[in-house]
Amino acid sequence: MMRQLSSIMAEQMSELALILDPGEAEAIALAEEVSCRFLLIDERKGRAVAKRRGVPVAGLAGVLLAAKKNGIIDEVMPVVKCLGEIGYRMSQSLITEIARLAGESRS
Repeated sequence: MMRQLSSIMAEQMSELALILDPGEAEAIALAEEVSCRFLLIDERKGRAVAKRRGVPVAGLAGVLLAAKKNGIIDEVMPVVKCLGEIGYRMSQSLITEIARLAGESRS
């Protein structure tokens, strides 16, 4: 479903686009307009801006951990490894924390 931003949100998106990439700016503006439960965003600056604006955020790590908790996937770390192999960047400290929270080893 495609949704057009209201003129007010379009104006806010324009302001956000001055400090964020256009896609992140639009995602935050749309999340505000539709009062979403959370915005899936991993980029640090975008997450910080969204949080300051009162938009609840989640990242890929949180989605993977929730998927394991809900029985959708058995293990998180093989997915994290595959993501790294295709160029998705995560800090070593984040990878270590994901493994800890998932109760899995980093191997």
